[in-house]
Amino acid sequence: MPRIIPRSVQVLLVLSVLWALSTAASAQPAAAPTATPSGADLESAIHRETLGQFWGAIIVAKDGEPILAAGWGIDNPDDLQPITTRHLFDIGSVSKQFTAAALLRLQEQQKLDLDDRVSKFFGVIEGEELDDGGITLRQLLTHTSGMSDRASIQRLDFPDRDDAVERAFAPARRAKPGEHFEYCNAGYIVLAAVIEKVSGERFEDFVEREVFAKAGMSDTGFLDAADLNNRPHTARVIGDGTPRARTAGTFDDGWGWGLRGAGGIITTAEDMVRWDRALASGKVLSEASLAEMFTPAQQNYALGWVVGQTASGAAKQSHGGATRGYRAEFARYPEADITIAVLTNERHNPTKLLTALESTLFPPPKETQQITLHTGGLDLNEHKVAILGPAQTAAAHWIIESTPDTVRLALMRDPDLGPVATFILSPSVAQRLVREARFHVQRHNAAPGAAQRPMDITIATRPYRNNAEGVVHLPEKLMLTVMPQYVSMDERGQRSVDPRPTLVIIDEAAGFWPLIVRMDHAQWAEWADQVDAAVKK
Repeated sequence: MPRIIPRSVQVLLVLSVLWALSTAASAQPAAAPTATPSGADLESAIHRETLGQFWGAIIVAKDGEPILAAGWGIDNPDDLQPITTRHLFDIGSVSKQFTAAALLRLQEQQKLDLDDRVSKFFGVIEGEELDDGGITLRQLLTHTSGMSDRASIQRLDFPDRDDAVERAFAPARRAKPGEHFEYCNAGYIVLAAVIEKVSGERFEDFVEREVFAKAGMSDTGFLDAADLNNRPHTARVIGDGTPRARTAGTFDDGWGWGLRGAGGIITTAEDMVRWDRALASGKVLSEASLAEMFTPAQQNYALGWVVGQTASGAAKQSHGGATRGYRAEFARYPEADITIAVLTNERHNPTKLLTALESTLFPPPKETQQITLHTGGLDLNEHKVAILGPAQTAAAHWIIESTPDTVRLALMRDPDLGPVATFILSPSVAQRLVREARFHVQRHNAAPGAAQRPMDITIATRPYRNNAEGVVHLPEKLMLTVMPQYVSMDERGQRSVDPRPTLVIIDEAAGFWPLIVRMDHAQWAEWADQVDAAVKK
């Protein structure tokens, strides 16, 4: 049963919810913006977010043509030149999509299958059989291998490929292959090694010929790319800009089997637009491979990409990167044929900039919500929490009604008792929740024949004021979302995963979750249909 969650644990869980919010894909296509904002509008959004202090390069392009293409700040201590969109940056984990593309190229050449086990390529290392645990290339690509980065990532310039593979598999698996999502750089190191084994050439050479060259990315390479040394480059700003922060050169970082496949690509904002064009035109990958690349497994993660939507519901394919001295965000919006590249350093948050630009390009609909908790008749414990399990929720259900401007939801624990929570939502909020619920049901459905459980409801009211009838009016600006699953931790730090999609209300300011509702997939499917029908009345 859920319990009061310590604040430090709540912070971690809020971060996981933010991931879910930023990546929940829409079940229905969203319309492209009716009028594309001007470059001046986009630049204003950047200045509002950074108060004019941004350092880096940003491109926003539509149909491959820049709407905004600009650099801010001075490139490095040696040149002291203004940054442009042709300056080199390290893009960190954005590199993973290029590793995925290289594997798809090999699959198109019928040299491997993404559902092959790793042991097919590394069966024996130094006379010993590799215990791959049945892990496939696809599971490494989607971070569902059960592997962990713990004790497996060596120093970046680790020289030995086969030893790197062996070390990646050495730690005990945290889960069975395909069981759940856990971001793991070590898996991409193994994928780079597979590319090298199958292609019979250096990983870097294969990617440069089969991906970069085909995409026309002439200013892109790896940390060891000597031919890029004479191009305009930027400084690694290591630290937060305080006097103790220091700088290093673009290429001044370790390069070896501690990084291959997972990061280490040096590129420009302009080349990232060329990459978008190459994907859109099929220059690098076939239509079937592209469909495979953008099909998510768990937590909306596909093959080196996060597949989701903007706050307005526009389809989005993206990935972020963070490495020593650099941070990056790259996103595509295929229905609108728009792409955004944000390249910067550790002093700035490119995710916030990306969100600011998205909000300008795809203005979200106005969202309003009034949420009330009803605790009268509930047995609140000393923490002002009521936990309703199967014994109390066997007859629990939703009453869903609509008016021309709102959708009203009442969560009933029993037909003869009043609601435990009521929601008065604008149609845009209701539609967003429907999209999230349907996405989680479609992507993470329960096993066939699984027994349906009554819903679990947890109500917590400590930070709020109850009236005499036990009515609690929650603040309006709380986060309301449907998560793909519920992850909790007890006071000993033991992790528990409930695979059912979960409706949560999150008060980030208070570090508190006033309502948690877990339902089976079938219940969510019925709920989504009822809410959708109410919205369309």
